[in-house]
Amino acid sequence: IYGGKSPEERKSELLSESFAEFEEQITRREEAMCIEALFTGKVVVEGEGIKGEIKYGTINNTVPATLWTSPNADIIGDIQGAITSIGENTGLRPEMILMDPVAAKLFVENEKVQKLLDIRNYHMGEVNPSELPSGAIYIGTLAPFGLPIYSYQTQNSILSADGKTYDNKSLIPEGTVLLAPSNNTVAYGPAADVTQGIIVAERSVFTDNDSKSNTVEIRTESRPLPVIFDIEAIKVLKVK
Repeated sequence: IYGGKSPEERKSELLSESFAEFEEQITRREEAMCIEALFTGKVVVEGEGIKGEIKYGTINNTVPATLWTSPNADIIGDIQGAITSIGENTGLRPEMILMDPVAAKLFVENEKVQKLLDIRNYHMGEVNPSELPSGAIYIGTLAPFGLPIYSYQTQNSILSADGKTYDNKSLIPEGTVLLAPSNNTVAYGPAADVTQGIIVAERSVFTDNDSKSNTVEIRTESRPLPVIFDIEAIKVLKVK
């Protein structure tokens, strides 16, 4: 498998693979926590000997008078109303619109939206779907709001009740639209090690060498926590 590589080269390659795997696991956990915070207003924390909830407040969930599944849906009015509500309550303005794939499909296929874009020669904005490296799809920008619109969904594998199989669970609720400012962030707690002491960083790397068993144990620790700048500046439209 390793060809003519030296022991040190093989060790380096194995360590790189392990760190890459750790990074992916941590990043997916961060993403899941942020989605949970933005859509539910809380984060469930579970670990060895720890189980609890961190509550930020109540997310403003709104169901439009006419769902987007109807050809008579006032999609532009719903978005405008959400932006206005956020501005009146907080003085802030969302900087992007995030739709799950179901809501995004209803948006781009709505005849009123399509006609509005065509009649005004795209002065209302542009719809130009393109996939980004993160897996999100950039749908376009809708003026006069000037807000980019994205479609995104991600899944986690959840252990089934039988303890043997896994089910895929979508993290972003189906048929939802999220409007939020970008000044939300992620804070990181300290990690502790008996030899290195207290380390405050996004990623803390620890290496334990065991000369008796001739092994090296490595681990990457991270203690992320989403920080919501203003819970009232987040609005979720349930459009389906």
